[in-house]
Amino acid sequence: MYWVLLCSIMDEFGHSFETAGNSYDPNTCVIATEATKLKMNVAPINEDLLQNPHIKYFQELNPEWQKGHCLVTIAKIDWFSLLEILWNTLKRILPFAKRSKRTSKRSKGRHFLSETEFLLQQRLNMQGKESN
Repeated sequence: MYWVLLCSIMDEFGHSFETAGNSYDPNTCVIATEATKLKMNVAPINEDLLQNPHIKYFQELNPEWQKGHCLVTIAKIDWFSLLEILWNTLKRILPFAKRSKRTSKRSKGRHFLSETEFLLQQRLNMQGKESN
């Protein structure tokens, strides 16, 4: 059961941020912080964005994200993902790189929260079995 290991890695990472003013909730994987606050209108989540199930899930798990609270996530990293990140970065910083409105079939619908959603669901299932 690899998800148990991944959850423990996420928890260890989250607990490493527990200092004065920070706390970690292993049930939601949220690091609550008092020191960091987002500026107004930074990455607002509007009704259109809430149509995306991953963004809606993020909003439900971390409703105080505007205060700078962080959601610990875990994502698969492979060569394709690294090249995609590199390409997107180059498109932003190089004036001659064309921006394509096309999305690749492979990346369409991929989101970092998918793995985290699975891990949290597995943790809830285990907690339910332990309490029975």
